[in-house]
Amino acid sequence: HLNDTYWPAPGELALRGPHARNYGIHPAAPEAGRMDLTELPGYEFGASGGLVSTPKDLNAFWDALFGGRLLPDWALRQMTLDTTAVGGRDVYPAGSRYGYGIASIPLSCGGVYWGHGGDLPGNSVGGGRATAGRGTVTVYTTTWAAEGASLRHLQGAVDAALCAKP
Repeated sequence: HLNDTYWPAPGELALRGPHARNYGIHPAAPEAGRMDLTELPGYEFGASGGLVSTPKDLNAFWDALFGGRLLPDWALRQMTLDTTAVGGRDVYPAGSRYGYGIASIPLSCGGVYWGHGGDLPGNSVGGGRATAGRGTVTVYTTTWAAEGASLRHLQGAVDAALCAKP
């Protein structure tokens, strides 16, 4: 039931339905500076970022995955128990672990959230499903935030949303 999630067809540049505009450095024309990158050919990115979705659909995906409606219990256990320490490397904060397709990232209020972020020129996404019934969140930026202070700000927004008192 991910009604606003789709793979763009070859040649499809416009986004279906209302979406935010994305701004960043065009990979083929970095000398042009920051520009609107909303209509990059997403189909060219394939599984590394070509899927178009909305925060609502991404939250529904995380709820279905961890709610047992997407995969059998044994598969989710495998994804979350057979993990490798990755904290402090690449985009992962200290204490992070990577399993099969998802990472656990520690929360400032205790516990972790399981998720998978992503970045393309012009946008970054972070989020997932927290342990201890804290909920699900997707945080999206309309600019690339895959390093430094921008990445910490994105990760902080996920943490703040999942650690907020109801």
